[in-house]
Amino acid sequence: MTDRSAENTPSDADIGGSSSSPTHAVSQSQIIGQAPVSGFLRVADLQDKMLGEFRLLRRVGGGGMAEVWLAEQTSLKRQVAVKVMKPAVQADETCRKRFEQEAFATAGLNHPSIAQVYAIGEADGVRYIAQEYVAGMNMRDYILKKGPPPVHIAVHLMKQVAAALQAAAEKGIVHRDIKPENILLTRKGVAKVVDFGLAQLTQGGDLRLTQAGMTMGTPLYMSPEQVQGLKVDQRSDLYSLGATFYHLLAGRPPFRGDTALAVAYHQVHTPPPSLTDSRPDVSTALSRLIQRLLAKQPDDRFPSAQALLQELRELDKRGEHESDFAIPIESATEKTDQPTVSRWIEWRGWLSPVAHPWGAFVIWGLLLVTAFAAVGRRSVRGSSAMANLPGGKLARVERQPTIARQLDLARNAGTDDDAWWAVLLFFEGNDPEKHLARQELIPRLFQQQRLAEAERLCGEVLEANNAPESAVVTAWAGRALNLTLQGRIADAERIEEQHLRAHGEEIQRHLGAWLDESLRRRRGPPPPSRGSDALDRNRRRL
Repeated sequence: MTDRSAENTPSDADIGGSSSSPTHAVSQSQIIGQAPVSGFLRVADLQDKMLGEFRLLRRVGGGGMAEVWLAEQTSLKRQVAVKVMKPAVQADETCRKRFEQEAFATAGLNHPSIAQVYAIGEADGVRYIAQEYVAGMNMRDYILKKGPPPVHIAVHLMKQVAAALQAAAEKGIVHRDIKPENILLTRKGVAKVVDFGLAQLTQGGDLRLTQAGMTMGTPLYMSPEQVQGLKVDQRSDLYSLGATFYHLLAGRPPFRGDTALAVAYHQVHTPPPSLTDSRPDVSTALSRLIQRLLAKQPDDRFPSAQALLQELRELDKRGEHESDFAIPIESATEKTDQPTVSRWIEWRGWLSPVAHPWGAFVIWGLLLVTAFAAVGRRSVRGSSAMANLPGGKLARVERQPTIARQLDLARNAGTDDDAWWAVLLFFEGNDPEKHLARQELIPRLFQQQRLAEAERLCGEVLEANNAPESAVVTAWAGRALNLTLQGRIADAERIEEQHLRAHGEEIQRHLGAWLDESLRRRRGPPPPSRGSDALDRNRRRL
């Protein structure tokens, strides 16, 4: 395998770096982390690792301080989320205290809209927090995938988050980092507030780590007093709540800028834009409520989350928005009424070959054709690939009449992963175009540290007999990288010798660089030569 020069090796931030604009929404389908090879090795080392009674299953996300893993609590046989502190920040005393602070702050809160903490601990030098696993997506990804929801759904979610903030305020806790990323949405429409890592106590205790003059939080949703490093209370969280739900309803934050400093300036000095300019269907009363949450002076906002909840209830009473709505929920039982039963009796007569022989023949034929067609569609829509997509749907990708056209759409979509998944999921069969889509997705899955999924796509390419050579080379490189991360250096080197050495120039640049670097790190430093040993001994004698 040809050695890729340093100029072709991607730097830690070369791939998947965030946009310079703070308004850029980074979806789950984009890169996580800024050090790919270090991240690969860490994920491989933590896979199936036991931290106390928690077995790490797969990495599901991460941030600046910690990585989040789906895990099994072996004593209770249930799924939990385990937040693992990154080694780079674990040595920092302030970071360690803030990490512990999140557990202590959340452990004292018992509310259905706050993710519950189960345990905090350390195993083999790894600090972790075990908490409730919320199956769904965060609000940022919801907006990105589905766009702004109907007004009544947004209000329903706002009530839940406001109730969570009220529960925290009753314990004297200010969250200080309310934003779409820290609000998880379950499939049943329940909002869960997470990440109390920046929380502070406003009365008693010793939870406050950030003093006046220090600014922590996210500028897009940060209150003016927090931007300026002033004292904050629960009204600061209400400002962030207003900015978050402005984003949910309008599809963008209230203030945008090219730099974080520009956004912070707007938070302090610029009046918030009217929500009705972006959403004409928002009532005047609800628009005024959001404007009040975004008031520059804390005294001009609602005095508490409880007061906000009361105002939302008043809107319900005045009929300013719909208070009842339906969210699709999988239910084991469905109510049936008498007319439905009567219609079934009537249809059952037509299905009888004795009463209506020709009618029954036609109806049964149509039912069988429909059933086979439904099974075929379900086999595609319910595939494991679809299950791994954020939200489970390709709502933003338009289906093309042919797979070739779908592939062209994906190539023109740039960094949109969903467009490439659509090539795999919208068409049956195993056409060469599907292998080209897999070729593109394999390095992206490695970038996202979704190693098992990357290996699955590699296997699908290598098992086929019609895959283009470029896809086969990428698949062999991906398999060699996975083997290297597992410590199977000999197997990886065998693949490198047999399948990659003659195709060095065809290997996707970043994938090849990661393989070279991973092999180098797993092999460790080369043993000193005999000549250098003798030279060292002579130096010691001198």
